[in-house]
Amino acid sequence: MPAHSQGRSDLMPGYHVVKDLTKFGLFVKKEPNPMKIPLCEKFKDVIEPLIKPQWWVRMKGLADAGLKVKRWLTNVNDWCISRQLWWGHRIPTYMIVFDGEDSTETDATEWIVAKSEDEAQAMAEAKFGPKKFPLEQDPDSLSGHVVQRRTVADGYASVRLTGSVPFTEVHCHSLIRDSEGRKMNKSLGNIVDPIDIISGTDLESFHPKLLISNLQEDEVARATKYRKTAFPNGIPECGAAALRSTGVFQEHKDLYQFFYDELCDVVIENSRSILSVGIPEEQNSVQQALFRTLDTSLRLMHPSMPFITEELWQRVPRQRGDTTPTIMPAPYPAHDTGLDFYADALNYELGLGCLCTGVSDLAAEYGIRAGGRAYVKPTTADSQANAQLPTIKALCGKSIGEVNVIGQEAAKDAIPKGCAVFVISSDIAVLLEVGSRTPDVDAELVKLRAKLQKS
Repeated sequence: MPAHSQGRSDLMPGYHVVKDLTKFGLFVKKEPNPMKIPLCEKFKDVIEPLIKPQWWVRMKGLADAGLKVKRWLTNVNDWCISRQLWWGHRIPTYMIVFDGEDSTETDATEWIVAKSEDEAQAMAEAKFGPKKFPLEQDPDSLSGHVVQRRTVADGYASVRLTGSVPFTEVHCHSLIRDSEGRKMNKSLGNIVDPIDIISGTDLESFHPKLLISNLQEDEVARATKYRKTAFPNGIPECGAAALRSTGVFQEHKDLYQFFYDELCDVVIENSRSILSVGIPEEQNSVQQALFRTLDTSLRLMHPSMPFITEELWQRVPRQRGDTTPTIMPAPYPAHDTGLDFYADALNYELGLGCLCTGVSDLAAEYGIRAGGRAYVKPTTADSQANAQLPTIKALCGKSIGEVNVIGQEAAKDAIPKGCAVFVISSDIAVLLEVGSRTPDVDAELVKLRAKLQKS
């Protein structure tokens, strides 16, 4: 950074940058860029970003124990627990400052993590011997709302610490918004007491509840004004059934997504190649799996789609000995732990992920319709990418003619130059060779730069 910009507010260097670019003949143009500038609620000063070191909790070891209980506890990322707040529980980390040394924090600073300062002192003395050093606890604190957002994942991650399962059921629902599409917020006045929905309330009884919250006067006035507009006659008595509609909607949405996006769009397509060229044992296995999945899906959807599911169910073959005349008295599906194939499901999803969100997207983006060369590059030694190659090839169709897995010990030139990359997760990425199939590289670069600007 030029000397005249050092030590200035972050609002000033921008002007000097324009001046320097103009001086060296590099300035092109200046355009207005509308953006939200955060302001201090109390003093209205511009809140300037400040990069600071953050404390993180390594979650993999904790999540591994929870995986044995809940299989969806995958792709767990490390958890940033630092919050630069004035109030809260301070993070129990203590910086060691040796006598005669600067207390400024650096990458070489020694830290002790302990339950108390006395324990930290004992741990530091055991590690560094008779040296004299004071301990300084990090001022960062934990905040409650962070814990709330991770309650479910952290609960199951605690299996390693406590040895017991924290809860057996998790009820999830979609984000509830008001009639204007805004999230629920007390200061907006759009939060409604469920009891008022069940039993009903008039407008005059509706307002006083704002006064027992911690809202400021202007927030109470704004919330009151909104309620007069949104509920001019109060809330009529709706009963408890009204509160169940959100859960029903989410259930319908999940069923639709599974049946349409996964079963019809992916699973059946993936089964075609096995039914065409597979050995008899494989073909029979696929047929049985498709039959059971279709039968179960129709019975799951029957309460919300009674007529069409009945029509389809009548066309599905029956198992030997099944004389059920109609779908109505057919038993509603229940969870069968004998059908929990966790490792197989992860491997199958790996193949689908490499295909659906990786290879196919890259092929479509670069206009490769036949004979493409794709590469799967895992970053872990225990990857099951090789086992999923038939799935990837089958679902890619004619657009991809060759798929190879590049192991960790492969030579640097195993992947040709000019490959487009799609990162699936922290454990795997897919690449598509596009350099030799792109007639005008410069034009493609222009398109990519335009795409980056839009994003």
